[in-house]
Amino acid sequence: MSFILNHTSPSIIETINSNHEYFEGALFFSTDIYTMTMSKEVHLYTLEINEDQVIDYYDLEPTQEIIEEAKHITNCLFDLTLDDDQIFDLITESEDISDLIQEALEENDSSIEEYGYELIGELSWYVQGYQAKTARENGFIACRSEDEQGTVYSVHLVNREDLLTYKGEI
Repeated sequence: MSFILNHTSPSIIETINSNHEYFEGALFFSTDIYTMTMSKEVHLYTLEINEDQVIDYYDLEPTQEIIEEAKHITNCLFDLTLDDDQIFDLITESEDISDLIQEALEENDSSIEEYGYELIGELSWYVQGYQAKTARENGFIACRSEDEQGTVYSVHLVNREDLLTYKGEI
């Protein structure tokens, strides 16, 4: 059974860049039409998807390449060297991100306060990007997870812009 996912953007999407900001080439979708921009222009895109093309975040199986990328980011943000199991937990959110990082920092006689809580937010954006990439590498189109907006579908769209259907300005 198929359903429609919605994405809004302050600008026309032509190419998805994997190096743009934190999300690793992922766009975020909802079953509802939403806006998260103050822009006067809001462009609506849809993606029709089947339930069997969606994987839940806790069922993801990150590749070693994605684990290494996530290790690099946590090292850059928090000067931490996490092991593969910790990174797996980070990507599959088996443990709360801030708890996992705080625990690892405490082992190094440090704390989140030393680095700033905004870095936890930044790391969570990277994690959402890794989830979308992992879903794609696991043979799915979308990864379903939860964020502050509710249920979110992240889709890694680098070189897959043709999956988007432009519906116009709203």
